[in-house]
Amino acid sequence: MITTDTYDARAVSLSGSLARLGWRPSFDVAYEQHEPLSVHARPANGSFEPTIPALGLHETRLTLGLDRSTSLTFGGFELGTHLSVSGIRRTSSVALASGDLLRPSLSFDLQKPFGSSRLLFHTVAAGVFSGDTLPAQHLVYLGGPTTGPGYDFHEFVGRAGASQRVEYRFLAPFVPIPLGRFGSVPGTITLAPFATAVWIDRSAGFKTARRGWYPSIGLGALTIFDVLRLDVARGLRDGRWTFSADIGRDFWSVL
Repeated sequence: MITTDTYDARAVSLSGSLARLGWRPSFDVAYEQHEPLSVHARPANGSFEPTIPALGLHETRLTLGLDRSTSLTFGGFELGTHLSVSGIRRTSSVALASGDLLRPSLSFDLQKPFGSSRLLFHTVAAGVFSGDTLPAQHLVYLGGPTTGPGYDFHEFVGRAGASQRVEYRFLAPFVPIPLGRFGSVPGTITLAPFATAVWIDRSAGFKTARRGWYPSIGLGALTIFDVLRLDVARGLRDGRWTFSADIGRDFWSVL
């Protein structure tokens, strides 16, 4: 099971940004209360994944961001970027959970069209800088269909991590899919062989020890006007075969 709410967070925040003129700066000031969650459901078979061992705490956070929407850049490449830095002050009844930390993160997409084909590079990286013991909810989590295909969801947990994907998309013949009075999907499909590498440092104690590089390879297929994406992947270092279905990344912003 993939848990999307791994701890309880209640927040009050104020945020703002400037108009989209090239780079778009933004800010977010928030006060949050965190509490751990537990799994109470009983599956028909097997067992559900546990939630993370989050600590109950209060925190004040200031986040500064810088975004650039996808646009043409050097050498005919298209670049989209998100940068953010969060400064967090934590207070808790547990002495070890209190303290300050700095958490930068980066993601960028670099694409190069070649006729009807396209070469893509997708990078995600984050880290946590603090001399204190870190609560589980502030660590870096990687793994799963987006950042680590061929490995379990959030299998890699640590103080710093990165994911790099290289993908090549091209059209291939396919069976047309009828859509009734809306017509039909063209008789082509977009195939996307890809390779991904996850790097993790200082693995967290509540997960199986992981450190270093974890590569994987896979094949994606985008159909129904590239809205639906199906992926099959294999982790090459203590990984497994995985299959996932999702809406294509280009449509995430409208969901």
